Amino acid sequence: MASARLGQVASHLNGDKAPRTQIGVKNPDDVVIVQALRTPITRAGKGGFKDTTSEYLLGTILRGVVERTGIDPALVEDICVGNVCPPAGGATTARMAALYAGFPHTTSVQTVNRQCSSGLQAVVHIAHAIQSGMIDIGIGAGVESMTQFYGPKNKMIPDTISDEVMAAPQAADCLTPMGFTSENVAKEFGVARTKQDAFAALSHQRAAKAQKEGLFDAEIYPVKTKITDKDGNEQEIVVTRDDG
Repeated sequence: MASARLGQVASHLNGDKAPRTQIGVKNPDDVVIVQALRTPITRAGKGGFKDTTSEYLLGTILRGVVERTGIDPALVEDICVGNVCPPAGGATTARMAALYAGFPHTTSVQTVNRQCSSGLQAVVHIAHAIQSGMIDIGIGAGVESMTQFYGPKNKMIPDTISDEVMAAPQAADCLTPMGFTSENVAKEFGVARTKQDAFAALSHQRAAKAQKEGLFDAEIYPVKTKITDKDGNEQEIVVTRDDG
């Protein structure tokens, strides 16, 4: 999978003070997402982004949100990027993407890894910073390229782990592959394979229907990039829709 996504977050200070638990009631602590964009999602190793780097994807979508909102990039005080696989936590490439997109050096950049929820956690970090008064405007983003960083070439697990730590059963379980985990969960909660397959098929049908009806068009930002075919010929393409 290769994709980048983000939500620009800005504080909203209208309305009377009300308990935070009252959904739909405005109060000075409200935080509002005013723009959300993403790139298309393509297949790892063979999709439209197989020759596109993660920092280019992130930089392009950051440019897109500036274009769509018309905001002065200098007003954005912090950008938090969620990712899992990039080396060094993706900090350097995230910074490069922000500068490439036209954000000044005064806009700080940070990265966060919460595995599958990293992009969502980035949005939460920005929202909390706004709520606390640390910043007024920020961007919560996420980027991942499994073509670039997933697999044997990416050392996601250390070569050596303490024997004492491994002696703790739950700690050792952290090294269990996701495939085994899904089998264990299915067994524990009695989820039959036929039920999983039916749910998966329905999910794909719904996604195909939504794509056909153009329901994703507003959230997808077209990405101009280059791709190389099996003969080594390079061509420029514009990726506008998800592969699946």
